[in-house]
Amino acid sequence: MSSTELSSQPVPPWVQHIMDEAEAEDRAAGEDTSTNDPIPADDSLSSTLAVLRLTDATESRPVTDDYDALLLTRPEDVYENWKSLYHARTRCGINKELEACTLAIYKVFSSSDTDSAKALIVDKLVRAGLCGFYREVLSESDFFRENPTFIYDFLGIFDGLVFLAAVNLRSGRGRSLFSEMKKIASPLWKTSWAHHEFFLDSRPFEEYSPVPAHDFRIQLRHTLWGYHPSMRSDGELLLDGYKDLRRLTLLSWFHGHEDSEGDEDAERQTEYLFPGIHTGFQARNGRSDDQLADDLIEFVHEDIVTIYGAEAYLERLCYTFENPHFVDEVLYSFIMSTGRILMHPDFLPHYASSGILDALAEALERQATAGQPSAELHWKILKDILPFFSWVAEKTPIPVGAGHLIKNCDLIELLARSVLVSARATTDDGSACAELLKRYRTVAGDINALSSRNALRKVLRQSLRYEWYRTLKALRAFPASGERAKRKYAKLLSSWRGLGEEIGLEEEAERAEYEREMKRAAQLCSWKECQYHTEKSDSPMKTCVGCGEARYCGRPCQQRYEPPA
Repeated sequence: MSSTELSSQPVPPWVQHIMDEAEAEDRAAGEDTSTNDPIPADDSLSSTLAVLRLTDATESRPVTDDYDALLLTRPEDVYENWKSLYHARTRCGINKELEACTLAIYKVFSSSDTDSAKALIVDKLVRAGLCGFYREVLSESDFFRENPTFIYDFLGIFDGLVFLAAVNLRSGRGRSLFSEMKKIASPLWKTSWAHHEFFLDSRPFEEYSPVPAHDFRIQLRHTLWGYHPSMRSDGELLLDGYKDLRRLTLLSWFHGHEDSEGDEDAERQTEYLFPGIHTGFQARNGRSDDQLADDLIEFVHEDIVTIYGAEAYLERLCYTFENPHFVDEVLYSFIMSTGRILMHPDFLPHYASSGILDALAEALERQATAGQPSAELHWKILKDILPFFSWVAEKTPIPVGAGHLIKNCDLIELLARSVLVSARATTDDGSACAELLKRYRTVAGDINALSSRNALRKVLRQSLRYEWYRTLKALRAFPASGERAKRKYAKLLSSWRGLGEEIGLEEEAERAEYEREMKRAAQLCSWKECQYHTEKSDSPMKTCVGCGEARYCGRPCQQRYEPPA
């Protein structure tokens, strides 16, 4: 930040104090840094900051030994002294005694969830009125202009309170601490978002801060990670401050990848914040469908696109869905509502270029190959993403929409898989899948109407021909016991058959081609690395007893072969 930019901001006393000390160091070193400006000139800024960084690196935190001892025996007296020091402070200045007392209290809170003696001290401090005073400090309009050292330790007190309140609740020690924590939460989210630039590297006076913005983001992430599980009812989504909590969660998640790179625990905390961004759109709370849709549109435009940019958000989202550990319920918790949020016109130009379509397809493939063999769970995941894919195909130009999905994301294979998964999911009646196929049938018809020389048309027809009869055959093999199952399979069969017929496929012709292909395949080993995968063996192949289609020349190839999902 240049001196001109700094001069446009009122200089907090703590910044002026640091600059005065740095200038004194410069003078002591024989440098001429005299200036009448409150902000150092550009040509002396580097020298000043170098001294500042050296000072920060060698100067320890305030000594808290006296307060540490007093907190063990007279915590109420420490609390009263803390209040007095705060009210007598130099506003937004460096107040060493206040900072020492705040740090001592912060240390007690930060370990109280694992140290029962510290938890007892916290209980006494809360009974003495600490939480009411905490809210008073947060209400100060210049709270985020105070010395960052004080702010960091002060916010750390709430961080510790969140985790101790959760421990108390789980262990049945009562809700009093939990209730006090909740009273602080709303004003904290509101004032933190009102000054959210404080958590960004571009904030004013970042060069002078003894605590960088990066550390504040890490602290915020940890607090939010502990707080979100405490939201136990949909009613909390209507409370004052919830939207600010959601915005802070989005900020922490968005920047969390760069803040936690290389730290697996930190990355896990960051990614697990993502479902909390969407919680409010999973609860109706008396809202009509139109109100929910309006809230969603407003959220995407104002809180995502306006602040972070549409493409940047989608690129960040790719990193979440590419995580190799996310399958099953974890993946589903991330995917819930994602499709609806992504169905926003601001994202339309960026679906293909951002990589989000590929990332979601990769997540679906990971679920198929590494997830639990639960058709119900698998179908829930498919049912949340495939409507989004069809929306993309309908709303975007063919090359970057349907074309990208078919050529890059194996869309036809996903549709074939969805039919069979829906058939296996006993709690599903097939209606959602049938409706999906109806929408994709229109897309397929539009592409099939292109020139016979069109490359995308050729890929579509080739992909659908490969999957179509195989899927019809597999569907007919399902045991249709009961009228409900019969209606379901008939619905799925009709819808899947219609998709192929839309591009002119005929079942008898495709059955004959399938049988010829199976006859050829029966003479080859299914393991691609085997020499008999491409040339015939003198010995007959053995048929897989599981799928009835794979062939092996021997047990080693059978063990190496990985069947398709």
